[in-house]
Amino acid sequence: DPVDPYTGVPVRGRTLVVVGYGGIGRETARVAAALGMRVIAVTARPERRTDDAVLVPGTGDPDGSIPERIVGLDGLHAALAEADFVSLSVPLTPSSRGLIDAAALRAMRPGAWIVNTGRGPVIAAADLLKNDWGVDADLWSCPSFTELARDGNAVMRWNTLHPLDKPRV
Repeated sequence: DPVDPYTGVPVRGRTLVVVGYGGIGRETARVAAALGMRVIAVTARPERRTDDAVLVPGTGDPDGSIPERIVGLDGLHAALAEADFVSLSVPLTPSSRGLIDAAALRAMRPGAWIVNTGRGPVIAAADLLKNDWGVDADLWSCPSFTELARDGNAVMRWNTLHPLDKPRV
């Protein structure tokens, strides 16, 4: 679907994959579910559904009941293949650095969006620069791509032809 810069993108009925199901990821899932989105969570410890870090009543997902399923990192690519939107909220650790690499980008469906609210290096900027994962736009002509290459925090949409759909902050 072409993106209208004035009306945004409808989210009801779309799939959100939340990568990192701690406090921020759980609150993101709660809001997404309230908007009618299907939620899949990806976390390093999928067996741990509950989270006692949610301190404000009515926020987050303390019992882990919102996602349709919670998968481990071994299920990341399969989850990404179902995503219309991906929210990254993982802490930057040696194991999360470059978690979204060329293989992860290739796993995503055309037109999917990534919102990186975690740390920049969770997305492997070097793999984005290779441009071997199916994007049809000239990333270097997009000012926000150079921002991503510098610090990694961005909202991006993959695999599109429409000029308004180029990756952008």
